[in-house]
Amino acid sequence: MLNGLCNGGECLCFNPWYGPNCEELAYAETPASGKSLFDAGASRNNTWGGPIMTAPDGSFHLFSPLYRNGSLSGPTSTKHGVASAITGPYDWTTFDDLVLTGENPAAVAFVDPATNKTVFTLWSGGQVHVADSPASPFVAVAGFSYPGGNPAPVYHKGAWYMTNQHTTTIYTTPRLAAGAQWVVFANISHAGLPTDDYHVEDPFLVRFAMPGP
Repeated sequence: MLNGLCNGGECLCFNPWYGPNCEELAYAETPASGKSLFDAGASRNNTWGGPIMTAPDGSFHLFSPLYRNGSLSGPTSTKHGVASAITGPYDWTTFDDLVLTGENPAAVAFVDPATNKTVFTLWSGGQVHVADSPASPFVAVAGFSYPGGNPAPVYHKGAWYMTNQHTTTIYTTPRLAAGAQWVVFANISHAGLPTDDYHVEDPFLVRFAMPGP
C-alpha cells in the first residue's frame, strides 16, 4: 500500500520500488566517482559523509565533517569540497576548513519571503549558519540555536520544522532569527518499532520489512 498504486491488476510503482506488485527494490548504479567522494589525502582525519548543495552557477558543494582519527564523534572542523558533477571528483583545496564542530550537519536552501532571495543554510553543532551561496562565507545566526543533535530540518510554507537524532519530537519555528523559539509541533510514537536486539541484515526481518502494495 506504500509502494505503489494498483488498479485492475496493474501497478504504478513509486521509486525505488518495481516489479508486478511493487515488491522489489531497484537501485541506480553509482558511478565509480560517487563511491569515494572524499579525498583521503586531503586530511588525515576521518569523515562520514555530509550534505551537498547546488550553487547558483550549477557547481556542487559538499560539506564533510572531519572527525578525530579512529572516531566518528567530536568533529574538529568541516571540509568544503566543490565539483562540477554531484558524483565528483571534488576539489578540497579551494576553500578553507569551516569551524563547524557538530556531527552529521544538515543543509537546506530556501527562498526568504522577506527578500525573495535564496538563502543557503548549514546546521551544525546547535547553530544555523547562512550564506548567499554555498561558495560564500557562512555566518552563524546570532542568538539562535536548535534542539538536539543530528538535525533533520525542512522549510515548508514559510515555517521551519525539524527533528533530531532520537526522532521522538518534531519542532517548529517561524524563522531563523535571534530570539526565535522552537515549539513542539508533534510527538513521534516509537511503539511497535523493533528494539535494539535486532540487525537489519537479518534476512527474516528484511523479507518482512518490504510488504507488497
